[in-house]
Amino acid sequence: MIGSRPGLWWRFLWKFISPTFLFVIVICSIVYYEPITLEDYDYPKWADAIGWCLALSSMTLIPAFVIYSLFTADAITWRQRLALAISPRSEHAKIKSSGEADRFKVKCFAFL
Repeated sequence: MIGSRPGLWWRFLWKFISPTFLFVIVICSIVYYEPITLEDYDYPKWADAIGWCLALSSMTLIPAFVIYSLFTADAITWRQRLALAISPRSEHAKIKSSGEADRFKVKCFAFL
């Protein structure tokens, strides 16, 4: 998008740090959940349910699409299905022909 490759810091942040923080925030929100109150007024349960639905609607689409991709991919093995689900469409022909994805190699995690 910006016309050049992002620096080492940004690649590390987007690949590892940000997903980890987001996962921890979601889990802590669920574990330490308390119903919403304002001074002495307790909001109804349906209002809490709508709030949780709005919050989860943006987070559940990515895993839902991955699951959909796993079950609709035209590949033989589950490893190939996973490779197709997590790879860009430009790499799909290579994965289907060779059966191997760059995402499963250590080179994919190298930052240099």
